Amino acid sequence: MANILLAGGGTGGHITPGLAVAEAAQQLDSSSRFDFACTSRPLDQTVLECWPGRKIIQPIQPFGIRPTMLFKFVTGMVKTQKLIKNWIRENQIVGVLGLGGFGSSAALQVGAKLGLKTAFLNPDFVPGKANQWLSKYSDEIFVQWQGTEPYFNRPVRVIGVPLRQNILDLAGAARAEVRKRAVEKFALDPELKTLVIMGGSTGARSLNNAVVNVLRDLDSQLAGCWQVLHITGAADFNRISESYRSMEKLTVKILAYTDQMDLAWSPADLAICRAGAITLAELTAVGIASILLPYPYHKDNHQARNANVVVQAGGSIMIEDDKVAGPKTTGELRSALEKVLFDEACRLRMIAGAKTLQRLDSAQNVARWFLRM
Repeated sequence: MANILLAGGGTGGHITPGLAVAEAAQQLDSSSRFDFACTSRPLDQTVLECWPGRKIIQPIQPFGIRPTMLFKFVTGMVKTQKLIKNWIRENQIVGVLGLGGFGSSAALQVGAKLGLKTAFLNPDFVPGKANQWLSKYSDEIFVQWQGTEPYFNRPVRVIGVPLRQNILDLAGAARAEVRKRAVEKFALDPELKTLVIMGGSTGARSLNNAVVNVLRDLDSQLAGCWQVLHITGAADFNRISESYRSMEKLTVKILAYTDQMDLAWSPADLAICRAGAITLAELTAVGIASILLPYPYHKDNHQARNANVVVQAGGSIMIEDDKVAGPKTTGELRSALEKVLFDEACRLRMIAGAKTLQRLDSAQNVARWFLRM
């Protein structure tokens, strides 16, 4: 029996790949056990609400250069390392999988010092400095795309991103049945094509604004042939809901958040979203044409680098988010939408391009690596 500690959190992308690995490992060896060391952020508790395994809430806080943030990081790190060390010893943990973010750092360091088998996932094309630093505590580095290896100056394994089985099922015939459930749950029209809009697990204000501005102009053209499923994020739900009230002809379903992304993706004929690594892994696994507006506030602009991989494969169109939904962004978004919405052949080419990046065995590959002990 292999007892593995998953460590991560802070965003959905630093949690769900771990759940996918645990799920795959259970299919390969039902005696394997996974515990989850997450952060204290509310999102972690929401995503892990139905987690069947044991959960450790780490006191660690994000790193910051301001004195108060630095103090909280250092004291939180010391407390977390002690907590993780005791947990590993008391529960016969034999391996640690870091899922990225500040929630994985203490567990990887402690695991390496205790001689455990350690690995971490780096789904972004350009790894952050924290991930580059954590590589010295990892026996194996799993990355999503070719081209990431030079950032680590050591061998890596290109495997894609571990995705849960309910997402992987959408790559096959099961998608039609899931779509029926989605139509019923979200009160969609089964006869209309569906545009899915999502900014990520916490939403994206400038993306939401740009999309609403464009759809307001396209209201009449879309009526009767397209419908919208818009996942706004909790902070924007009321405001965006009010914005759609003026679009009397367009069929729209608005959600603040959903933890059932298999249902959300299943009816999608086109998606507008950010370019987070997990989102792109899901789009390419399912085979969904997309228009991407990478998050514009990261210093290293890593979402644009992520998006470029899918654009080069022909699966996406990338538009720069000017942060204020100004004329440049809305104009380019409108042009892209008019190009793709009304050209089925174009969408089919984009779907084919996205599927060239499919890696449906990622979770099993990571699970097998840990189970070979």
